[in-house]
Amino acid sequence: MNDKEATLKFARGLQLLCETFINDLDQKTGTVPSKPFQSDPSPGGYDVLKAKVLKEASDTIETFDPSKVKWLPKSGAKGPFELATIKDNVNNVEYDKMVALLQTAGSLTKDKLWYWLFPTGEAVGRKTVRK
Repeated sequence: MNDKEATLKFARGLQLLCETFINDLDQKTGTVPSKPFQSDPSPGGYDVLKAKVLKEASDTIETFDPSKVKWLPKSGAKGPFELATIKDNVNNVEYDKMVALLQTAGSLTKDKLWYWLFPTGEAVGRKTVRK
């Protein structure tokens, strides 16, 4: 998955999160359901909203700095990789941003490195992308 695909996946995750939050709030307050993301918006309305969400998502990806994360060299069945764990990166904002992005995107490629979140959610792996 490249950065553009990860950005789109992240943006869709944000959209779903907003829709879920608003629907839950509407149910708890007993109001008429809101439609912040209408399926048939006015011309240009959806495109403007989509561009805004994608810009915010891409800003998140650009501000995520993996060089500030503590990585440990490891070796697995598919070769060498680097591992960053939650216990080695306590109170590390960059690690938290990376995990949040990976929880939404699943995995991503940035600066010729492929990042993935382990199933437990307590570690992130990365390795060089082979072409």
